[in-house]
Amino acid sequence: MQSPEIFLVDLGLSVPCVVDPSRPALLDARHRVFVNWETYYLSSDENLAKFRADPLKYVGTVTDPVTRERFRPDRKHTRLEHEGRVIWFAKPENAARFRAGPEAYVPPMIGMQGD
Repeated sequence: MQSPEIFLVDLGLSVPCVVDPSRPALLDARHRVFVNWETYYLSSDENLAKFRADPLKYVGTVTDPVTRERFRPDRKHTRLEHEGRVIWFAKPENAARFRAGPEAYVPPMIGMQGD
């Protein structure tokens, strides 16, 4: 699988930093964070640290990987870390289903298959 940055750069797109929207994000894997199925880019190591310290402050609506329900996570929602990805669930039972078989809930990678 190719990294999403390749497509963004090829298209000539600029993405604002999620922590400091007045600055363009760095489109590289080092400044990228996956939360549920969403991807967030940061403009600096400092902003990356801020995001990691309190992602709920910066994420908006996310997709529950089990039910595909869109919701805005808060501290009451169940949170897991799986393969470097922070994942929140709309309901606790969704987290239990995910734990039982995470391979069934991989994020969609439409148009991002490698050779």
